[in-house]
Amino acid sequence: MQVKKILLFSALISAILLFGCSMQQNLSKEKIPFKDNQYYAAAYLGYDNFEKKQYYLEKYTNEASAAIHYISQGDCYLIIPRYPETDLSIYRIDMESGNRTLLFEQADSSPFVIKCNESDIFSDVLIRFTYQNKVMEFSPFISLKDGSLDIGENGLDITENF
Repeated sequence: MQVKKILLFSALISAILLFGCSMQQNLSKEKIPFKDNQYYAAAYLGYDNFEKKQYYLEKYTNEASAAIHYISQGDCYLIIPRYPETDLSIYRIDMESGNRTLLFEQADSSPFVIKCNESDIFSDVLIRFTYQNKVMEFSPFISLKDGSLDIGENGLDITENF
């Protein structure tokens, strides 16, 4: 009888810890104020600068690090997919021909940093997310008109002024 109580108590504690950990992961993602049509968030980290990456990772995710994809010398962006089940494809866009070259693919994506756009006028990267048969493509860039971050209609700008 005593053994059954100990086993039951151990199972209950294990379930509580497991549930608590998964709840904590979900809660941290909920800090990003996504709207219904938004499937990813992005933060501008600066030109050739990764210093703010850790701040955003700690604030919005449970990730200790993020993969870095070097496309070209230029701006750095942290991209956070809303749903882990989102597939990711990264393409380099040739500035002269406009042709796309697939550089990276990953199912079930996680936050990543992309360094791109050596030109202020032409974006040299295309990011494609696919989530439940919905395909979203965007090329992150800083607007020359007003300095705002442009990440497409399905993205949320979480850049903070420091």
